[in-house]
Amino acid sequence: MRILFLVESLALGGGAEKFAVNLGDQLHNKGHQIFYLTFQDKGPKYEFKGEYYTLNQYYNYTGTGKIDTLQKIADFFKNSLKIKKICREKGIDALISVAGVQNYHAIFSSILGNRTKIIVTQHSAPQIFSKREKNAMKILYPLSHKIVCDSGAMEDTFKKMGIKNNILTLYNTLDIQRCLELGEGKISDEFHKYNSPFVFIYVGRLNWSKGHWYLLRSFKKVVKRYDKVKLFIRGDGDLKEEIEDFIKKLGLQSNAFILEKQENIFLILKNSNCFVFPSLFEGLPLSLIEALSANLPVISTDCQTGPREILCPELQLDEKIEYPYFGKYGILIEPFMDADEILVNTPELVFKTLDETPLSREEEIFADLMIRMVEDGRLREKYADGLERAWDFNNNENIKVWESIIQK
Repeated sequence: MRILFLVESLALGGGAEKFAVNLGDQLHNKGHQIFYLTFQDKGPKYEFKGEYYTLNQYYNYTGTGKIDTLQKIADFFKNSLKIKKICREKGIDALISVAGVQNYHAIFSSILGNRTKIIVTQHSAPQIFSKREKNAMKILYPLSHKIVCDSGAMEDTFKKMGIKNNILTLYNTLDIQRCLELGEGKISDEFHKYNSPFVFIYVGRLNWSKGHWYLLRSFKKVVKRYDKVKLFIRGDGDLKEEIEDFIKKLGLQSNAFILEKQENIFLILKNSNCFVFPSLFEGLPLSLIEALSANLPVISTDCQTGPREILCPELQLDEKIEYPYFGKYGILIEPFMDADEILVNTPELVFKTLDETPLSREEEIFADLMIRMVEDGRLREKYADGLERAWDFNNNENIKVWESIIQK
């Protein structure tokens, strides 16, 4: 089979990008011919197996007014026609679109005559999308051959929206054995300059959905108690400069650092003490599974889809709990925003120092848990067996299901 992945980019750091490369590699190893078509040619890229193409012309989201709206429509048609053309020229049997606007383009290319099987994948909680976007999903998603969600909570949400047919949940997976092998190397001398008795780490994109300002504001309280602790933030994104400025604004230049992208994140995880995850919404975050594979204790928001299913499989998806919740494989804290708040808030409203805006109750709990993680060896030991859970997300039977979807 000839399979095309339609994805925003293959840039290091993105969970959706990692999903595309991981699944592509597995299908390649099964004898399928793999192609990637990206909207943006960002680097550095994940290593991948297959042929690579780029539109290098991203859908124009920015701006308001009539001209911008017309340009958006023109770009949408143009990109969808290019997708149709590439599928025809390369003889693509199945197109797997990876989240976001890629799904709309893939389905619309089918409306424009693309005869390739269209499989859309969803990697963000539908709850956080606007009413207009949800309406678009209700209209377009059922026109695809299959809708694949990366969490059970996400599938439940779609069904409540009325999208009930040709939909299923398939968890994102990792090659856990490979994760373990990568964690056995030697950390670089560059890393040792950050020497600290205790290291917190976050891995993921630097965009507003990840809630970095809550993490940094909470971490400020930790540093007041333990001035030698460090926080590593590994990732890239459109908020990188704002986050760097906020670190300076909080006076955390000696404690909080944005690490440059490195392909081998597992060495850094193995040399850290606790994984912190302040996301406002997610799909099924692979970075949490990576942290578990390194047996790191995890403190995570119980945000829309993902963390609960990974860290607390003993819970029902909609089960009411008291926060903080000390689950089987990690600690859940109350989300900093609910879905309605996420739709109306922007980072500019929340990059405030503690003098400007005191810590909220949720931030205080987050900070106190980090302090407790530093102090309480028994708590760290309790959550030092995450590898047991990580194996549940190992590359396994999922690939058989994917082949069935593609070939059926």
